[in-house]
Amino acid sequence: MLISQEIWPSQSRWSSLRIIFNVNVYTKELCYNTINPRRSELRDIILGLVKKGYSNKDVSEYLNERQIKTPRHRSYTPKLIWVTLKKWREREERLNIRTTDIGEITIKFYL
Repeated sequence: MLISQEIWPSQSRWSSLRIIFNVNVYTKELCYNTINPRRSELRDIILGLVKKGYSNKDVSEYLNERQIKTPRHRSYTPKLIWVTLKKWREREERLNIRTTDIGEITIKFYL
């Protein structure tokens, strides 16, 4: 829509014109490069065993037999394997999610 001085004759209204809109960009995009290399190796071992058909109990026994400790230097339990797999699945779902929110931007025109 064009606004001219004929339509809006008051000069005081023409001294400045502001356009305001919002732009905010948030990202939930993740990448595996942010994972500690040791945890990345553990992820690969655990996921490999699960793909072979190992149960959570079998995976925890496998890791404990080989003296592989948790990041907090404890033994693995079936529940810990389950929680770890759950968190990795959630991370996988978030890998490529991006959200966009329109935040405030002001543009002023002085005539």
